[in-house]
Amino acid sequence: MVQAFPHTADEAFAIAAYFQSLVMVEAVLRIGGVARIQALVEALARHQVTPSDAFSWALGGAAEAAQEVAWRQTVETLGGVAD
Repeated sequence: MVQAFPHTADEAFAIAAYFQSLVMVEAVLRIGGVARIQALVEALARHQVTPSDAFSWALGGAAEAAQEVAWRQTVETLGGVAD
């Protein structure tokens, strides 16, 4: 996840940050569904997971290869290019 969104961010930074957020949420929805998103929100609210660990936590400990495949597929589905 990205650091806190700076109030002085330019448009390009804002677009990149929102796109990253969209892709990460979409990846979690594909793997774990709405229930996993709800669990993530609750874990964040209870400080059981840090924002920097939220994405990997939300993917539920899946193998790194599976996470990478899901990430790339989600980015490409939404029109991005996964490097």
